[in-house]
Amino acid sequence: MANKFCRFLGNQYRFDLNGIAPCCYYKKRVDFFDQDQFNNFHTSLVKQTEWTDECSHCLKLEEQKLESPRQSSLILPEFFGLSQEEDPDEITSIEIQTDTDCNGACLMCGPHSSTTWQKHEAKFNSSIKIVENNKSSLDQRFNRIKEIVDFSKLKSINFANGGETLKSDTHLQFLREINKTGNLKNIKIFYVTNGSIKPNEETVSYWRQAKEVNLSVSIDGIDEHFEYLRWPLKFSHIKENLNFYLDLDIPGTLSFSYAVTPFSAFYYDRYMNWSKDFFKEKSKNLKNLSIVEPFSHPFAAGGVINMTCVPPRLRFAIIKKFGANHQISKLVESFNSTKYQEFINYVELQDQRRSLNFREVFPEIESYFSNSLKEQI
Repeated sequence: MANKFCRFLGNQYRFDLNGIAPCCYYKKRVDFFDQDQFNNFHTSLVKQTEWTDECSHCLKLEEQKLESPRQSSLILPEFFGLSQEEDPDEITSIEIQTDTDCNGACLMCGPHSSTTWQKHEAKFNSSIKIVENNKSSLDQRFNRIKEIVDFSKLKSINFANGGETLKSDTHLQFLREINKTGNLKNIKIFYVTNGSIKPNEETVSYWRQAKEVNLSVSIDGIDEHFEYLRWPLKFSHIKENLNFYLDLDIPGTLSFSYAVTPFSAFYYDRYMNWSKDFFKEKSKNLKNLSIVEPFSHPFAAGGVINMTCVPPRLRFAIIKKFGANHQISKLVESFNSTKYQEFINYVELQDQRRSLNFREVFPEIESYFSNSLKEQI
């Protein structure tokens, strides 16, 4: 029987550079190549019936009265390629961290997930190592996944949280293998992408054979806001590729991942207005592709750029603008002066290194961000 507490537990596995977990938010990882450890892990996940420390991400969202991935898995298991309650606890969905090959150095990310970040930071820090793709290592991981997963039974494969999933051909290695089983027509393919790279012809040919293709494009702002937060990517390229996806009109969804930051929360209405205008006419001609409105499912950015760094006066301005019960207002957390100082130091350092200035990019709110903690407390 499938897990009644969370359908991801036992039905899905995430394979990333740190090991194996049921999803990207689950804190614990088990060793990639230890079969006994994996078997014990699987047994414990299938039997889990209550909250654990590893599931704190979803618990926090639900305490904020926001829908969590856990709840989504129970409401729409078929969308994620997960088993129904009465189905066996076999692996029907997998998440793949392709690699760290990425053309972006997004402010919310870091060298751990991006080769562009590594190359940029290496200019200022000799301890930063540039990790190029190691084909031997990638092949070992790929073969290990084939040992664990029966590709002929998969209902979903998700290329997520790389690197940029469309930059390398790692994702194609999996699609080619699934195509050999004849199961491609039954599979939903998911991508988390920064939207800056147009898929090649081979990729599109597999997309046309799949049951669905669901693209989640990470857009945390528009125009100069996007280019600041997702440096050095250009918003014009994103719009070109969005039009390309729309023209393909392949069955599936075009959705958007919106990480709310202390800089972007105040501009939520501006971003929503842009999205409505951009898709207003284009969506009328679509027959197969469904559009999930950009910025409609925000989540709080983590790491140094987190929502405890929102200055108190800016928090009041956000609540005044959107209302206390608005989803954006709920993402603003209690102010933490220590984390705020880390945030300011980090942003100013990156601005200096990138020849940027957040005060020029976000002029309506820059006065809220003081270097003096006394002004924030």
